[in-house]
Amino acid sequence: MPLSRESFEQHDGDVIFLLTGKTAQQLSLDEFVKDPLFSQLSAVKKGQIYEVSSDAWSAGRNILAAHRVLDDIVRVR
Repeated sequence: MPLSRESFEQHDGDVIFLLTGKTAQQLSLDEFVKDPLFSQLSAVKKGQIYEVSSDAWSAGRNILAAHRVLDDIVRVR
């Protein structure tokens, strides 16, 4: 379920996985970090933002996609 920009503060976490892909609607990592609203989030301040493939995270429905998601999660440790 998509979150509105304004509700991000309510969901402020330690880590952000930023889905990137081929759609024009998605923010790049640079745009995300520079946005005044997002720049106040704890994960942004700590540099704990990771770009991940929207293909694997939202569209992938197979074992290979699951492994890719797990690889992304392990990468932040």
